[in-house]
Amino acid sequence: MTPTDSRPPLTGRRVLLIAVLCFGTVIAANIAMVIAATGSFPGVVVKNAYVEGQGWNQRARDQQALGWQFRPHYDGATLSLGLTGEGSEAATLAVTIGRPTTDVQDRVRTLAPGTQTLPADLTPGVWRIELRSTGQPAYRSVAQIRVTAK
Repeated sequence: MTPTDSRPPLTGRRVLLIAVLCFGTVIAANIAMVIAATGSFPGVVVKNAYVEGQGWNQRARDQQALGWQFRPHYDGATLSLGLTGEGSEAATLAVTIGRPTTDVQDRVRTLAPGTQTLPADLTPGVWRIELRSTGQPAYRSVAQIRVTAK
């Protein structure tokens, strides 16, 4: 007595088709992820990392010697920069507000000396706040804040 099997036999052609479909699915998923990643993040933090890094240590020492502290706070309508330290109130500041992973929603504002707050309508999620002094002394700091839905 032989068992009756209604399935067709597993041939070489069928194994090849299964292998091609499995690898094709993985490759298609990888391509979709690459397209999504490169479309949402420009990938450029600085134009020339080598040149930017040449004076990094000296700029870091100079900035630390200022003693300025940057602690932003968002209350739902106003972004307070929380920049403290001797001489910080006299600095003209450029503020860039945006998402950490894309530059699509970036907003750049310049604040007059003594101004430490600005109106902002931030949707829920993580926001990156970059603060730069536009003159002397040179200062640059980056912080992230999380905005929650109310």
